[in-house]
Amino acid sequence: MKESAERVQYITEYVVSYKAKIEALNKKGLFDTATLYELFSQKVCEIWFGHKFLNLNDSKANYPYVDLISEDGKMYVQVSTGQDIPTKVKSTLEKIRDSKSDELKSIEQLFFFVLANSSESKVMDFSGKERIGRINFIKSKNLITTENIVQKAKTDIEFQKKFYI
Repeated sequence: MKESAERVQYITEYVVSYKAKIEALNKKGLFDTATLYELFSQKVCEIWFGHKFLNLNDSKANYPYVDLISEDGKMYVQVSTGQDIPTKVKSTLEKIRDSKSDELKSIEQLFFFVLANSSESKVMDFSGKERIGRINFIKSKNLITTENIVQKAKTDIEFQKKFYI
């Protein structure tokens, strides 16, 4: 039990510290948030979902609307350090819906990996009649925040062990 508590403490301190650093550097315009946060997100998504993820921006600079794809091509992730999470979610879904790209139009599973902030409480589900395009977005399933990582670390020992390595 002591090892688990130590892992949770480590993960919590790591994520909170990382988030604070990104926010501070963003405010000063001194941080290439996209590149470094995508690397962090890629590794966490691999642990979170149990699949390898590829950074789409490695193959095409500024890949449109999404940043990561699972190796099997079924899951896409939009990585963002922006402060307005509800607008990011809605506008990304709309842009994918309106895209002329066949690859983007085929997206069915889209997740958002973001820094937790107060705008998170205003994020809405977009499913059923409210769905935008082909993608169902359910906040509790499709939104991963830095706070979610900490919470998962507190309850999922396998996640702790993989993150802690």
